[in-house]
Parts: sequence; structure tokens; C-alpha cells
Amino acid sequence: MKSVYNATDLPLKEEYDYIIVGGGTAGCPLVASLSANYSVLVLERDGVANVRGRVLGGSSMINGGFYSKADGQFYNESGIHWDMDEVEEAYQWVEDTIVFQPNLLVWQSIVREALLEARVGPGNGFSLQHLVGTKTSGSTFDNEGKRHGAVELLKKGELKNLKVAVEA
Repeated sequence: MKSVYNATDLPLKEEYDYIIVGGGTAGCPLVASLSANYSVLVLERDGVANVRGRVLGGSSMINGGFYSKADGQFYNESGIHWDMDEVEEAYQWVEDTIVFQPNLLVWQSIVREALLEARVGPGNGFSLQHLVGTKTSGSTFDNEGKRHGAVELLKKGELKNLKVAVEA
């Protein structure tokens, strides 16, 4: 079953349980999750030539590929009661799909060592946590240099329950 359509090719009248506007870094995982139990249409601007992440997958398709979890202070000061077990489960779902531990290039290793020599510490090694100091974090580029963006999270959804309309 086809899941991605040009918005002008969709029927003029069709019903969905949810319509999500924006297939970016928040929209893609939301759509994938909702599609497990509901019919979902995601409307994505896509196809517009710009450098602002207005593509399926959002800014994850154009950014530097750095991945790190949110700072704990964010959760504490947000005013929202977070179920941290669910937050960690969501992180794990994303990390298993599009996050990789990079093999540092020589120049990257030199920069890390220079930061530590300049006492930008502590040295945290590899970590996905938001930490003060120097660390190697996750990357959305695999070790062959291929970018993996939020759009890939759609594959985790129930494809029969979702449609993506680009150039919407």
C-alpha cells in the first residue's frame, strides 16, 4: 500500500482519526505511534526549496547529526509531570532506529583532546546524556556516512493506517 502522496492527489473528502501538521522531528514519531491504533494523515510542506527543515523528517534531514537527550533540568522546570520510564522508552525507540555511536575521525579526536587539555571537562567519554564537559555523543550518521532522519521513524508505524501528504 502506498503511504506517501502529493497532497493534490488525495481525495477531496476522506476521514482520519488524526491529522498531524508537520512531518518533522516531532511529527514523525507522533504519527508512527498513533498509527498503531488510529488512521493518521500527516501533512508536510516538503518540496519547497529552502534550508529550514521544511521536508519530511524536518531539521533532522539538514542538521549536523548530533544527538543528545534533553537536560534533566528541562523536565524538572517544564511544569509537566513526566513519566520518566515512558520518556526513556521513547528515547530508546528513537535511538534504536536512527542513532549511532560514531567512530571519530582524527580531527574530531584532536578537537576532543584539545578541549580536555583546555580544561573543558570533565571528560565524559561516549554518552547520550546532556552533560557538562566534553563528550562524544550520538550521531544520526552511521559509520558509512549515511544520514538517518526522523522520517525513518515512520517505518515503525502501522503503514496501513497512515498516509503522508507532501507539498501540502
